[in-house]
Amino acid sequence: MISLVLTVLGIVVLLAASYTDFKKREVPDWISYGFVFAALGTRLLYSIYSRQINFFIFGLIGFAAMFLLANILYYAKQWGGGDAKILMGMGAVFGLNIFNPSSYFVFGIFFA
Repeated sequence: MISLVLTVLGIVVLLAASYTDFKKREVPDWISYGFVFAALGTRLLYSIYSRQINFFIFGLIGFAAMFLLANILYYAKQWGGGDAKILMGMGAVFGLNIFNPSSYFVFGIFFA
């Protein structure tokens, strides 16, 4: 159920960011920062509720992995700041379970 909530959050934010990017040629900071905080906050609340801190930790690891990739692409001038922050939020939404190799597939797409 929580995966569905995070997926819907990701889709809604991606649609809103795409719409504003097409209309105004920039993504407002409140969308991208709100996305990161909402994703990590949802993971934290679920971790507290279920008493399993791993769910939150995996979100932080996913955020960190996408932070690294986003900074590389931002400083290489391939992307703007809004794109980089949205990618970090997607890392927080998907998370990265370092103990489950099947979760590497999602991030393998970005690092291929």
